[in-house]
Amino acid sequence: MRGIDHGGLGARHRAGLRLALGERTWINPSPNAPNLWMARCYAGTVMLEGTTLSEGRGTTRPLELFGAPDLEPRKLLAEMQRLAPRWLQGCRLRECWFEPTFHKHAGTLCAGVQIHVEDGAYDHVAFRPWRLMALAGVFLGAHFATWVPSLRFTTVASSTALVATQPVWAALIARRRGVQIDRVAWIGIGISLVGVLVLTGIDFALTPRALIGDALALAGAVLAALYVTVGEQVRSTTSNPVYTMLCYATAGVFLLGLVILLRVPLLGFSTRDWVLILAITLGAQLLGHSVVNRVLATTSATVVSLAILLEMPGATIAMVAWLTFASWWNEVMMPQTVPNRPT
Repeated sequence: MRGIDHGGLGARHRAGLRLALGERTWINPSPNAPNLWMARCYAGTVMLEGTTLSEGRGTTRPLELFGAPDLEPRKLLAEMQRLAPRWLQGCRLRECWFEPTFHKHAGTLCAGVQIHVEDGAYDHVAFRPWRLMALAGVFLGAHFATWVPSLRFTTVASSTALVATQPVWAALIARRRGVQIDRVAWIGIGISLVGVLVLTGIDFALTPRALIGDALALAGAVLAALYVTVGEQVRSTTSNPVYTMLCYATAGVFLLGLVILLRVPLLGFSTRDWVLILAITLGAQLLGHSVVNRVLATTSATVVSLAILLEMPGATIAMVAWLTFASWWNEVMMPQTVPNRPT
């Protein structure tokens, strides 16, 4: 396959590939890629392939529309407009009904939404169907880039207590978006924060170095709240494997850029350090965060943030159990031999 140099095309042509309109002939690269409109929508609608939503395959407008038999498009569009009106710019959204002849929901009438990018409403700069996932990845990477370094400036107790304010920020963000938070939820958040302080202890210091660490930990809490808030919106229409893959990849690229910019060494760690890094990646990231993202499809970001606090008493219980087992092992299974005292 030989790449084509588009350097000679002017800005008028490059913006949204307008060269196909009366100037070039569109050639289908795939049976499900029948026109330019599908190509414009593809970056977003293709992410629905791992979900139960039909992305229009089996219709004459594949990847330009999406839906399902039990979807309520009018309510969906109203909610999308309420949550993120700016994200809907650059296209025209219309409720529609379709019946796929093959693929998902074949032979079943589906209610859905058609994305119109063929008329004057289309804006190549404003229309970004993939950007919510990328935004969540940036928030996740920024969360790690602030909270983890905070441990080098302040105490573990202080950092843990401050990052545990995540559910407070998630609730405030939800309120800002117009979501009503029950009084019971606020009481639960308060009780949880008190529990965190009891477990970690109040260990705040006023030295400049400690204040920097505290600020980083607090920023990590805010970014974590933004991460799950955006994730809640994305998971309403996107499968967990697709979302986590793109989100984690974006977070990794973001963090790699910071590492290069700040000249942080990537080599020279001991074998023990690499084992610990691998354990954190497999446990906290791939398992922990993926479970959180899976739950976000059915549970609000505020409740999920509150549930994350359970990892602190859980870790405490696990540590007590481990220390108890280690003590028993040393005393019972590996008794120390005491030499006879000379007479």
